Amino acid sequence: MIQGDSDTTIPVKHAYYMEKKAKELDAPVQILIIKNSDHNWRKGDAEINPTRNEIVAASARFFIDQLK
Repeated sequence: MIQGDSDTTIPVKHAYYMEKKAKELDAPVQILIIKNSDHNWRKGDAEINPTRNEIVAASARFFIDQLK
């Protein structure tokens, strides 16, 4: 799950809740909280961290790991 830390559409606490529930089901899960970001990873007052390229790379790594 990828979540902006300043998201007002879906508050960041939901990512932690979903992570907990997925782990209870032994489902593969990873969360990535994007700093300075709202709902669609748009930057707020500062540049987002990680960058969009780093987000894409982390997403690809997660799927590759799950397909092994």
